[in-house]
Amino acid sequence: MSLRRLIRGFASLLSFLTVIPTGVHDLWLAAEHLPLAPLVGLVVGALSSLPMYLGTQYAGASLAIAYLMSGLLHLEALADFADAYLSGRRGVDALKIMKDPRKGGKALAAVTVTVMLTYSAVSNYRNPLTLAAVTASAYESLFITAALGEPPPYEGLGRLFITSSGRGFLANAAALVVTAAALFPAGVPLLVWGVGNAVALAVSALVTRAAHKVLGFVNGDVLGAALEVSRAASALAAMAVVG
Repeated sequence: MSLRRLIRGFASLLSFLTVIPTGVHDLWLAAEHLPLAPLVGLVVGALSSLPMYLGTQYAGASLAIAYLMSGLLHLEALADFADAYLSGRRGVDALKIMKDPRKGGKALAAVTVTVMLTYSAVSNYRNPLTLAAVTASAYESLFITAALGEPPPYEGLGRLFITSSGRGFLANAAALVVTAAALFPAGVPLLVWGVGNAVALAVSALVTRAAHKVLGFVNGDVLGAALEVSRAASALAAMAVVG
């Protein structure tokens, strides 16, 4: 793979997963480079951590930036999947509930609890860049869930990303190493990085299992839900390590 294609692939992935304008909007390239998702998380986390340098009382502002940088798409995906999972339905019936634009109280509760848990952890970080480590781990869950999941039986962006994910384990490992190399000199303990990624792996496995049970496959909404649940779980784990 040429360096130029790698850069364009990362730019496409960054453009797809965030609102950051990169000037490159190739969905096929973005899907091919999903293994680089932790680096996208590192960028999002580093930028969103800036308000916390003014004090931990700005943790809410930092989280708001992190959510807004994704266009709130992952929170919406969490609401969709929570609606389907908590409905007690299975298969086609669960998918219909997931695709219904109307959100129920269960979806609202799932999003609210997830955001509150994340905030409760992040507001205790002494080093703002701990948020960058947590966010990188959360974005890693996109790749893990896609790699573990069965693709949906219909065409769509989720299927494109899931079917493209199985060939990128070496690239993903390299992305994780680069993330660790960037965080450690900034004062973020490698233990935080390691625990965060271990939690992301566990959450991704659980969310994938739940999706297979309810839907029979993993789609884009499941990927977004895995990211948000991983963000909350990794944030709490990081607080336990550095708190």
